[in-house]
Amino acid sequence: VRKGFMKRAGQEAAVVSDLMTKMLLSRPDVSFRYVSNGKTEYHSPGDGQLASALHTIYGGNALKAMRQVNDHANGLMINGYVGIGENARGNRNHEFFFINGRVMQSRLLSEALETACRERVMIGKFPTCALHITIAYEAVDVNVHPNKLEVRFRDESAVYEAVLSAVLGALKEPNAFERPVEMPLTKEKPTVSFAPTVSVAQQAR
Repeated sequence: VRKGFMKRAGQEAAVVSDLMTKMLLSRPDVSFRYVSNGKTEYHSPGDGQLASALHTIYGGNALKAMRQVNDHANGLMINGYVGIGENARGNRNHEFFFINGRVMQSRLLSEALETACRERVMIGKFPTCALHITIAYEAVDVNVHPNKLEVRFRDESAVYEAVLSAVLGALKEPNAFERPVEMPLTKEKPTVSFAPTVSVAQQAR
């Protein structure tokens, strides 16, 4: 019966890949290996670091361009990473929100994220993120939809403001992976060589 509803192999593989991505980002303390057609697509270290899980999925260059979020407000703890600029995507498929460890969908959270990143992504693009939000269980309702993926908050304005503020604060900070500029301790001026400039009159001679 299930086989009759199966789509093409590529489409089914995309669904599995999306599921694996969510598992990797939700549990960075667990090592996952994802093999498709005999090829290892993902193999996370399981060291408990969200940055390591993001590195496994997106690679080192993308991770270096992400901004780290670490804030708490209005009864929420918000931790994770946000990708802007070249890390932005053409849809919201790479906006991952985890509420108390579970992946959830929330239009409210997406709006807060996208509002904070509005001036840092191109029109028609969406920021990427992996944000873990810890909130009191009684402050969130997970019984909005039978698949348990959608969520509703008791105080939506407080949640919106907390996420918006956390992401804005992260975007104002320097890149978390940037190394500080090394300044020489000596008073010697660096030697700079310039190519000789030839005037038009000299060229004429």
